[in-house]
Formats: sequence, structure tokens, C-alpha cells
Amino acid sequence: DACCVRVLKGIYAELAVSVQEGRDPDRRASLALAVGALHRIKGGLALQALLPSSTEALLGVAARPQGWAALWALHALTLVADGAGLAYMPLVKKTLQLSQELLVSGYESPALRPLSARLANALVAVLGPEFTLGSTYYRMARSIITGDVDAAGGVLALESGSIGGSGAAGSLSGSGSVSSSGTAAVAGGSGAGG
Repeated sequence: DACCVRVLKGIYAELAVSVQEGRDPDRRASLALAVGALHRIKGGLALQALLPSSTEALLGVAARPQGWAALWALHALTLVADGAGLAYMPLVKKTLQLSQELLVSGYESPALRPLSARLANALVAVLGPEFTLGSTYYRMARSIITGDVDAAGGVLALESGSIGGSGAAGSLSGSGSVSSSGTAAVAGGSGAGG
């Protein structure tokens, strides 16, 4: 575990420099995948102390989409959320917001929507029973998966940051179904086609 912590800290430093300088997006993509893989292998308890640092590093990579780096960062965030489980709950809000921002940013890639949907599905698994119809997180995940985000104001503003919510904002297209755009719908479970 100590070796893994040292490796992750070295990766964070390299990612920070790479993002700041805007160089070598392929290397950045590889490093992002390594962060996700280490979290997946070691699990949430072993690396719980590094969870915020890992998430911030990956969010930083995804926030500056160049080449495939943002896509691999989204995949790595999915791996981190899957590995961390409930420990990822405080980071769900930032992660959903980033995913929505990428969808409306003009970054074009055929893999963006499916990877965003997988990430949203992993975050639904993290939220578990706290994920209720009509909640802010429900609306955010639904907008990512169904593609109901638009460039003008598609990113949903989070209210007071509460997880639960009231009211019915509609329902998804069914448990485990696939929307017309080919992305998986949110329904419990840890991954969509993964």
C-alpha cells in the first residue's frame, strides 16, 4: 500500500505539470488510466485518504480536453468511483458537473456520451438509496444519460447540495434500458455495459 501511495503521488505531480503546460495529451491519458487502475486494484479502503487527490487530478485532466486524455480521465473516474464505493459520495457533485460541462463544451468525440453515461451510472451506484426521483443528482444523471443538456444552460445548477429531493422529475426510460443515442440508462448496478 505504501508503494501504491508513492506511485500515485508521483502520478499526481506529473499530471499537474502536464495539464499546466498543456503538453503530451497521450501521456496524460495513460497516467489518468493508471490512477483509475490503481484505485480499482487496491479498492476504496486502502486508498481512501488519496481519493480527493486522485479525483482532483482526474478532474483537472478531463477539464482540459485534448486528444483522448479527457475520455480516459472519465473512464478513470468511473474506475475510482467503482473502487471507492460510498467513500466517493462527497465527490459526486463535482464529478457530475464536470461530465455535464464536457457534454456542452463543444468537445467532440463519439466516445464522450457513452463514457459520461458510464460515469453517471457508477455515481448512481455510489449514491445508492440516496438517489431518489426528483433529486438534484437524479436530474443531473438523467440529463447526462439522455442527452438533455444544451449549450445555453444545460448544466443543472445544484441546489443546497442535498442528496435527496422531492417531486417527480420524470422517470428514466426503464431499468437498464438503452436510449436512442445508444447510451445506457441509469439503473442501479455498478456499470453500464462495462
